[in-house]
Amino acid sequence: MNRREILRGLACISFLSSNIKYALSEDQTLASSIDSRLDALSNNPRLIDLLRQVGPSEGVTFLRGILTHGIAGRHRSDRPISERAKKLIVTFEVSNEKHYTASLQKLTWPYGSSGPTLGIGYDIGYVNKKIFDEDWTDYIDKNRIDVISAGCGLTAANGRDFVKKNQQVSISWDEANKQFRDQMSPFLVGETLAALPKNAEQLSPDSLGALCSLVYNRGASFQVADDRHTEMRNIRRLIAQGRFKDVPNEITNMKRIWRGVPNMEGLLIRRDLEAKLFRAGL
Repeated sequence: MNRREILRGLACISFLSSNIKYALSEDQTLASSIDSRLDALSNNPRLIDLLRQVGPSEGVTFLRGILTHGIAGRHRSDRPISERAKKLIVTFEVSNEKHYTASLQKLTWPYGSSGPTLGIGYDIGYVNKKIFDEDWTDYIDKNRIDVISAGCGLTAANGRDFVKKNQQVSISWDEANKQFRDQMSPFLVGETLAALPKNAEQLSPDSLGALCSLVYNRGASFQVADDRHTEMRNIRRLIAQGRFKDVPNEITNMKRIWRGVPNMEGLLIRRDLEAKLFRAGL
């Protein structure tokens, strides 16, 4: 190898090294911005309360899907999602431990056609007693299981009335957080992967976690054939084509559905952060 070839090789190494450092720096900056935004949001419960008013037209489709195909048909996966993704979901469902303990550890009724809600956004109006029992038996005692399960399937005014009559029941933060992480998260990942093409298994914990947040909020509705779910269908198509870098744009594009609608501020922010999280995972 002559001197010119050696110099050319060293220049190439230097170029690659500088680009790798730039990419790492860009990823770290993006991740840091997500962390900072989540910390700020978790101290702004007003946004969380607004988000909880979205109602089950979006928020409980994930649970409704589980009810539709029953316990035997549930998809469970041990594929990990990132801690940042879990924090995003928890932040937008209940804010943080302080807010949860002060306002949400008892049964709540968010809004509209919601049912009695407990834990990390778990709406029992859209599950049956058998599913609720499986999801919660390892996390709360039998007495609470029996009391709460009587509200399964109750929505709207019936759900609201059930909550008013059963304010003696509470779920601690530790119980709610553990149930979400150990029980619901594997089902959430499983339902997300089952609804997407095989290429989704290549996604990083951040990128997959961003889609899991989307599914927890909108359900695994990647094949619903209406205008409201255009971007969901596009995400599925892009993943099938391996065009992962184009997915974040579709997540932000779906903000059109709620832009200008009262009380949707929190939901618009959630889509932006899901898009950033997916991009950070690339």
